[in-house]
Amino acid sequence: TPTALRRGRGATRALSAPEASWAAAGVSVGTAAYVAHHYDNVITDQLSYIDKIVTKLQSVHSQSLWTLTLYVAQTRLDYLASLAYPRDSLPMLARFDARVLQLVSSAFGAAGPSVVADGLALVRLRLPVRLKGGGVRSRTDVAFAAFVGSMCAVVPTMLDRSAGSRIVPGFMPQLEPRLGAG
Repeated sequence: TPTALRRGRGATRALSAPEASWAAAGVSVGTAAYVAHHYDNVITDQLSYIDKIVTKLQSVHSQSLWTLTLYVAQTRLDYLASLAYPRDSLPMLARFDARVLQLVSSAFGAAGPSVVADGLALVRLRLPVRLKGGGVRSRTDVAFAAFVGSMCAVVPTMLDRSAGSRIVPGFMPQLEPRLGAG
């Protein structure tokens, strides 16, 4: 059974909450308490990593800090944000967004606090570069789209599907009654 663990000769024992929970590819599965604890550890590790890099390299020039923020720091949780349920990852991503804004403020020097506090400047800062923004995307703002995007990539591979004249087997064909034919 899902809440029991088979032992030798068919004996079972109930699993405690930590045993009934696990992380796969960094994504936490299990009780709400376990998931929250796991993601708290993930964000603590990520923020520590970012702080270590920034501490070592920010004294070179504020432009170095901007480059680190834009291309290294803010991308640290993208993969996890695309796989974790948004309801579970949003608290972690909010902490991450706050730290990224602190880095941006530091990179802008004396003007940093004013830029981050100005609502219009912050909106412009959060726009993608292709829309003439700063490219500092809020991970909480894109969490739902990232998750749906990963689902759109995975769901078609779950079902058997045709590719020209051959059938490519899916890895979860038992979902066909729910999802329809592939």
